[in-house]
Amino acid sequence: MPKPVLKPLLGVLLSMLLLVAVPVQVQARGGWFNPGGGDGQPSGLSGPTGARLQEVAPPGAVEQLRRQLDQHRPKLRLRSPDDSTVTRADQVDLVLEIEDWPLRDAGDLGLGPHVAVQIDGQPPMRISEAPDGEVRLTLESLAPGSHRLSAWAAYPWGEAVTSPGATIQSRLHLWQRLASTQPDADEPWLVPIGAATGTSDQPILVDWLLWNAPLQNLRDGDQRWRLRISLNGDSFLVDHQEALWLKGSNGREGATLQMELLDGRGEPINPVFNNRLLRLAPATAPRPAWMKEHLNERDLALLSGDPLPVKEEPEPEPEPEPEPEPEPEPVAAPEPVVSEEPDPVSAEQPQPSEEASAVQPSTQEPITEEPITEEPIVEEGIGENGMVESGEPAPGDETLTPKSSLGGSARELLNPDGSLRQA
Repeated sequence: MPKPVLKPLLGVLLSMLLLVAVPVQVQARGGWFNPGGGDGQPSGLSGPTGARLQEVAPPGAVEQLRRQLDQHRPKLRLRSPDDSTVTRADQVDLVLEIEDWPLRDAGDLGLGPHVAVQIDGQPPMRISEAPDGEVRLTLESLAPGSHRLSAWAAYPWGEAVTSPGATIQSRLHLWQRLASTQPDADEPWLVPIGAATGTSDQPILVDWLLWNAPLQNLRDGDQRWRLRISLNGDSFLVDHQEALWLKGSNGREGATLQMELLDGRGEPINPVFNNRLLRLAPATAPRPAWMKEHLNERDLALLSGDPLPVKEEPEPEPEPEPEPEPEPEPVAAPEPVVSEEPDPVSAEQPQPSEEASAVQPSTQEPITEEPITEEPIVEEGIGENGMVESGEPAPGDETLTPKSSLGGSARELLNPDGSLRQA
């Protein structure tokens, strides 16, 4: 029998053994994905691990657009037909109401914010117009019987907006209801969502909607559902609803994306509606605009549904004030120029020499200009009385007597031959 002193020691040892023996369960944190297999995973899960897959950050343009669009809180409502209504016609006129979501077709850049509508497992229809806030569609070629309808407000790259009121689900019946062909209103229902382009451009968007999922994680270890995602055969498990961006193969040959809803033991939950396979077409060139690392201001406005930026015209620079012109300096009047050309009249008249001017009396009469007339040349001679006589030139006498137009006392200063008379 052990001594009383050893009892406390044995109790401590037993407690330590119990703590070591009990396995500790680890819960996956938000934003992480767990490769299939390994310790701590539910039983029944098998298949290749996701070692070749890598979760990466969204492209830079996606983050730009998300920040721009998260200021909106879209509300999507079903106007007609009402949920579970039986329509006795070969087509259904569907009317949805959308609020606070700027639908836009960005042309060459692709779709901006839009609404996606899916019937059963068909490819979703993407609508970028809502006149008066209403999305109107005519659903044709539907088989008679029951169908399920899902719709959601979508980002430009295709991801669903998960804020309250941004998604709806309903059931349609043509001619009559068919039991057991659609999930009941309270049963889980999985809708896989891929990129809006439907291609395998890297990184690949992996998104989904899950209605009526069992509540879980109310206490530690309470994991009631898992979603197994397989991309080209590589699989991993997630336990929360959050879009992922995965990078694996180059995407040139396309990709297959499978989603399976499992319970806590790893068993499929209603696999008819919760085991879905998507085929992604080969990557395209050029890549979508939202795959860029950065969008310019214009492309960001187009893809987010905002008004296009207005180019501000540069304000005209003020014209410089003209400098005052300097006052002209006063210009001195030009001095009169004395012409050095001789007077034409005085130039024709012979000018007396300085010597003659010295002997000319001060009472000399002014010289007047007389008209030049042609007079017959007469011969002057000295008569017997010593006076100068004029007469007709003798025949054969070629001596011409100079003739002057000067008269008065000026004539008396000249000799008969025209030379100046010496005093």
